[in-house]
Amino acid sequence: MLKNLFSCTLLSLLCLSLTFNANAQIGKTKTPPGGGGGGGGSAPVYGLIIVNGNAGNTDSGFKIILYEGNYATQDIIANGSISGADGDIMRGRFRYSSADIFFAPFFGRDVDVTLSDKAPANDETRSMKISGMLAGRTIVLYDSPSAETDDDWTEITIKKNIPKSDFYQIHSYEHSYSDEYVQVIYHQHNGLDGKVSYLRTSPQ
Repeated sequence: MLKNLFSCTLLSLLCLSLTFNANAQIGKTKTPPGGGGGGGGSAPVYGLIIVNGNAGNTDSGFKIILYEGNYATQDIIANGSISGADGDIMRGRFRYSSADIFFAPFFGRDVDVTLSDKAPANDETRSMKISGMLAGRTIVLYDSPSAETDDDWTEITIKKNIPKSDFYQIHSYEHSYSDEYVQVIYHQHNGLDGKVSYLRTSPQ
């Protein structure tokens, strides 16, 4: 009799332990790949600084590298980079054909230039890396090819200088977040990743 009572008590404790462990898994937050840290309810990470990730950069200003996949994966768009001097304003739509216009650096003037095959293809980029960009600058990406705000658009504000030797990687354009280096505000309609048609950079 005593032996049976002990067995029942042990079995009950085992069941309680299994139930507790199962419930403990509920509510954990998963961190996207490449973000680090995660679990225990911590917020997902949507960007990170890559120190000494651009050691070969010799440009005098900033560089933006656009990627076809999230987390800076798959093909690089725009033959490797979009770059400009620190004071440049650059804006333009992504090409639909080799005749379409793209980025125009200008100094107080509205100038468009044709870059033909060097222009990024429309509706391809889903992530980016930024290098050498000063605090106060902004990058704005639009679903609209005329930079209208009636569809998805995302504004990226640089909060802290990103050295020319480093990269800051933004994993996706579809999340609002803020960290030491950037503030990202996503204005949602029906998705922006793989739909970007216009990009604009502006100084402080």
